[in-house]
Amino acid sequence: MSAPQQMRAWQYTNNRGGVAKKLRLESNVKVPKPSGPKEMLVKVLTISLNPVDHKPAETLLYHFTFSKPTTPGADFVGEVVQIPPGCSFQKGDRVFGTAKNAFAGGMLAEYAIADTDRVVLLGDITPEEGAAIPIAGLTAYQSILPRVKPKSRIFINGGSGGTGTFGIQIAIAAGHTVTVSCSGRNAEVCRSLGAEVIDYTQSTLFQDLKAASIQRKFDLVVDNIYTTPELFWKAHEYTTKDALYVLTPFTPTSPSFMKHFLPMKLLPRFLGGGQRKLINFFSQPDLDQLTQMRDWIADKQIKVVFDCALPFEQAKQAFERIATGRTVGKIIVKVAETRSGEKDRDSVRSLDT
Repeated sequence: MSAPQQMRAWQYTNNRGGVAKKLRLESNVKVPKPSGPKEMLVKVLTISLNPVDHKPAETLLYHFTFSKPTTPGADFVGEVVQIPPGCSFQKGDRVFGTAKNAFAGGMLAEYAIADTDRVVLLGDITPEEGAAIPIAGLTAYQSILPRVKPKSRIFINGGSGGTGTFGIQIAIAAGHTVTVSCSGRNAEVCRSLGAEVIDYTQSTLFQDLKAASIQRKFDLVVDNIYTTPELFWKAHEYTTKDALYVLTPFTPTSPSFMKHFLPMKLLPRFLGGGQRKLINFFSQPDLDQLTQMRDWIADKQIKVVFDCALPFEQAKQAFERIATGRTVGKIIVKVAETRSGEKDRDSVRSLDT
């Protein structure tokens, strides 16, 4: 298998009005060439979208740090086309992982560059499942498992998105109990994964959390959406004294975000700061954790919840969908047709229904 000289790729050159409005499918883009000792060329099969694919690009950050034209997309499954010397992968291997640049990884294209130390073999899962894992799966894993004691009680703010649905299952598989917030229309999805649900549209989320903690307080808070600063400032009223407050969507997307975030992070307790430790982070590549997530899915210990799967030509609609902030699970873009196989066909059929 060899790569052509040119390919199709979705690109944008400015951020006015948002990424979805500016994306264009270009037909004569040069296929990138590997240059570094860890770089390999892959034929992209599928990608999944994350908020980081559009939110940072819609701020001033875009003007100073993004290459132009910009091809978005970080999480992917690809088929290896060209490898560097000494690489353990072989041509034709299917791999999944995340691009080196999470903000503008270049994966929403027919071919792309991947780093050999940021991917693992796809194994016995589908391309749709593999593409869904990296950022959302590792964020869920890293925000929960290293931060709790056995049999903890966990609250996840935003349980029905990609990170939330992974987080519910990872926590429960590890022996913890989980309560999540979500809208009533998504409650059944979260309950089906094993979580208790607070419908934030029916009453005040903080008051419901406080009521839910009367019998037992929460040992960890994972805030995947950060829309209610009160949850942090009053966390001591519904959490244990050693509880951590983990803020996962740390992307400084607006002045209002920073206005609330900076006091939360910097103001000490004795000057009126929060009474629980705030941790903000962006998930880090971890090959062992990627492999563990892959194996859990292959063994059906956890499952990927899909919002929708769209063909490459409809990537613009995929970005419009994620920009609503109302997705349930992961959005997939199928860049290339995969080899025929019963497992692939069943997966695609279940996504499209």
